[in-house]
Amino acid sequence: MISLIRLCSWFGIVALAMSGACGGPGPKNPAFDGTARVSVDNLTPWSVVSGTLALETTPVLEYRVDRVELLCGDNGDVVATATEEPFTLTFDTTVRPDGVDVLWLRATDAGDNVVESPVVRVVVLNQGLVASLVGGQNTGEVVIPGTLTGTEELDTRHHWNNPTGVHTIIARLAFAPAAEQAPWNIGLSVGRGICPHRGTQYGAERQSAQSPILLTVRSTDLDPPAEEFLATGAVPDPLVDQFFVHIAPRNPTEHEGEGLPYRVDIY
Repeated sequence: MISLIRLCSWFGIVALAMSGACGGPGPKNPAFDGTARVSVDNLTPWSVVSGTLALETTPVLEYRVDRVELLCGDNGDVVATATEEPFTLTFDTTVRPDGVDVLWLRATDAGDNVVESPVVRVVVLNQGLVASLVGGQNTGEVVIPGTLTGTEELDTRHHWNNPTGVHTIIARLAFAPAAEQAPWNIGLSVGRGICPHRGTQYGAERQSAQSPILLTVRSTDLDPPAEEFLATGAVPDPLVDQFFVHIAPRNPTEHEGEGLPYRVDIY
């Protein structure tokens, strides 16, 4: 007859063996301080990316990390996964369209705890190129006179020569108002010719008081020059065959006597 002690011991061994077989989350992560987190260590916001990237990540969760995933776009497509330390993610940017893309990480540990990183925005640029603005002028300033009469030209513009063909154009405008200034409402547009009033504007103007302002449009070599040149038969201005980025203050009466420095980049 099996004694009660031996029976209990046997069940204890079986229970222990079953527990071991099932695994469980295991020991806690000594680096865990009560706040789960994951971050990408070698990618800064608004980076211009192309080709294949090796993204270094740091996941900290309660238990052993099982996997780290890279998600992209509005739908959260999983484009890369790492299941072993050091959890470096291989990201092939060529599977993403040129333009502004959003990336973030998702990490899962052995206890099925999940944490996601903040979103990072980047500019994917595999088919296009960074445009060189005429005169190398990527910076400028919107200046509002101390007294407005309504006849002032307050807009600024920059030009560049686009390659032939159909292209995606990405304009990024960054600005930093002085602390004492009211918010600026800035309009950003892109087109071909001298300006929106003397050329072809692609899409609608984008207005915002938040920096940076991003605008993505498509261009084509078939766009006609400005109608005024066709009507008069005048020799087209050289700028007609160039492309413009147009920057316009939309609330100038709130900024009389003020200026707003900015930087604009075209991709």
